[in-house]
Amino acid sequence: MYLLSVISGALVVSVEYRLAPEHLLPAAYDDSWDALKWAVVVRIPVCSQWADNPSINPLADGAPSLSTLGLSKLIVNLAGDDDFTPRGLAYADGVKNSGWIGELEVVVDEGEGHCYHITDPETEKAKNLIKHLASFISQ
Repeated sequence: MYLLSVISGALVVSVEYRLAPEHLLPAAYDDSWDALKWAVVVRIPVCSQWADNPSINPLADGAPSLSTLGLSKLIVNLAGDDDFTPRGLAYADGVKNSGWIGELEVVVDEGEGHCYHITDPETEKAKNLIKHLASFISQ
């Protein structure tokens, strides 16, 4: 993440959330939500705009329509051998079917596992992913 933030020039807040299998979902979501609420309390400007959003799952019943996403482009990057890939694809489909008029890019790196670009950053695929994401962010 540090490398990606440096290359793209983006501000990144990293949350040390609880990990599976010791802590099952939604523990990681709860930890992330707590961190977001903390950011509101301490008034981190980059987070405060979204701090009162009650929706953690954008596909849940009652979640705000994805058609109102306040951005012109979106990238969903997934690892082909990751248990979270179906959820990421469902999110991309939800955005696509919402009527959102932005540019959606879905990238699936086949044969790779969860966070492969962090656990093995020296591979060619990991290096290409970081370059691609940094380019996307900085455009």
